[in-house]
Amino acid sequence: MRHERTPLVSVVMPAYDRADRVGAAVESILQQSLTDLELIVIDDASRDGSASIAEQFRDRRMTVVRLPANLGNAAARDIGMQLARAPFLAVMDSDDISLPHRLERQLQFLETNAEVDLLAADATRVTGPLREPMRWPRDDGQIKAMLLHVDGAMIHPTVVMRSAFVRSCGIRYTAAMRTDADNDFYVQAMAAGARFHNLGEPLLDYHRHPGNVTNDPLLRQRKRSVRRRVAGLFFPELRGVEIEALIATFDPTGPLTVQQAAHGLSALDHARLEERSFFGESRAQVRLLVDERRAALVRALQRVGEA
Repeated sequence: MRHERTPLVSVVMPAYDRADRVGAAVESILQQSLTDLELIVIDDASRDGSASIAEQFRDRRMTVVRLPANLGNAAARDIGMQLARAPFLAVMDSDDISLPHRLERQLQFLETNAEVDLLAADATRVTGPLREPMRWPRDDGQIKAMLLHVDGAMIHPTVVMRSAFVRSCGIRYTAAMRTDADNDFYVQAMAAGARFHNLGEPLLDYHRHPGNVTNDPLLRQRKRSVRRRVAGLFFPELRGVEIEALIATFDPTGPLTVQQAAHGLSALDHARLEERSFFGESRAQVRLLVDERRAALVRALQRVGEA
């Protein structure tokens, strides 16, 4: 049963075959210091009883929705967002742990910083017994610039966003992207005028394991499609062939030929001429990313010449 009163924040958690982890993830939300919330678990046709485990929590703030077929993480998350009723939407994954004060800290910030539309935080990467800090860019311009790299913008299961912004702009998770839909979502938000921020403090335990969605073998292909769109937005003077040559330097599917490397250098040099900021992205950071790729190509070509 769901509250009749509108909660302050809706937490959306897709789950697929997470019987070993979903209970701890759910508990970490229900035990938040901020209690004015609803938790929407979208079970994506799990085969291992994940939904039954989630349903064992007898909490009126929680709803479990069982999908009749496996639609993928992005589609499941989008369904949950359409069901959410609160003015704030929080992202959560079924294999991570939100620290007890996560939502309280993030909502305090959003309620006093009306200009921020999407707010992230740092996290701790947990791989078996190892715990490593994940410290990502903090300010809007740096975050947006890192979208060209695709990885390194915001840690997705730490994000809280304003419902009114994403709905009024028609921003949704792309169902066809079973992985990397988060970066696609950020690019949509950036193009719609969103302002980003990262609190810069760890508020989540981010668990790495063989079952992570990010281990999808098609992930590189999907990242390339996101990078293609970002490159087009950041470098509008580049032609289509130049865009393809540029993004190939960021994530080649294999060793670049000398000709491909030369085309990549030409595209990078053209991109370096662009000094305008179109969406608030830090052009200094964009230039740094481009220069790093250029330097790597030059070194590779020098090795070829010396061979």
